[in-house]
This record gives sequence, C-alpha cells and structure tokens, in this order.
Amino acid sequence: MTVDYDGEPRDTTAPDIGADEYTSPNSDGVVWVPGEMNTLQGAINVCVSGDSIKVAAGTYAENIDFDGKNIVMIGAGPGLSIID
Repeated sequence: MTVDYDGEPRDTTAPDIGADEYTSPNSDGVVWVPGEMNTLQGAINVCVSGDSIKVAAGTYAENIDFDGKNIVMIGAGPGLSIID
C-alpha cells in the first residue's frame, strides 16, 4: 500500500500499522502551545527529556506535572505567558 485510507502517502520505510499515518506533534523536539498542542500538560505528555515547549502569550489555567522530564519551557516574554 502506498497511500493510507484517506489517500495520504504512507511512510515507505516505517509505515504505521494502522489505517492512517500518524505524525507526532513532537517530531522535531519542539512543541508549540497552542498550535501543536492546546494545553501545557498535553505538550509535556508528548515530550521526552531534552525537548522544548514554546508557549504563546496568554494565561493557562492548569496544574502541570513534568513527570521527572528535563524539559525547557519558553514563554513569550516576561509577564506574557502565565500559568494560573
């Protein structure tokens, strides 16, 4: 099979086992919030140690848990990205 169920090309070297190819939002080691993930915790969950999370300006009403991961979280600037 060269395409998945909705006509998108399949990975020729390591195709997904399912009917649709899946690309992780963290394929480059940087996760954008919002953008690739809607929440900070969602971004943390897909990260591995050494990854970065870039956070847009806004207030994020969350309790976050880094789960022991060594992750860099970068805000938009002083007072612009707030975890409440």
